[in-house]
This record gives sequence, C-alpha cells and structure tokens, in this order.
Amino acid sequence: MNPANTCDLLLSGGTVVTMDDERRILEPGAVAINGDRIIAVGTSKSSPTCAPGARSTAGEWR
Repeated sequence: MNPANTCDLLLSGGTVVTMDDERRILEPGAVAINGDRIIAVGTSKSSPTCAPGARSTAGEWR
C-alpha cells in the first residue's frame, strides 16, 4: 500500500458487508480509514499497515 494511503484508523475483527455488486460478507473483516475516507476493505488477515500511533480496534465495533 502506498504510504500516502496509510490508515489512521483500523476497524478489524468484525463482520463487514460490502456495498459492491457482489455484496461480499467478510468475517472477520477489516476497514481501513484515513481521515474521512475508507481506503481499504478486506479480511483482518489482509489489513493494511497503519501509521504509527493510529487508532485500532479488534472486534470492539458493530
């Protein structure tokens, strides 16, 4: 992942239902956020690297 797209918040360990044509269900899923933008969605195992000091959750969100 490009360092410019490094996340500052990583939500991981929950269920993610995508809004793409396939309506994938990722479990455990991960959502990487930079500012006010979602920059990546995937499984917890394939989650991007976050910036040092970034906030992160592991299954604490719904």
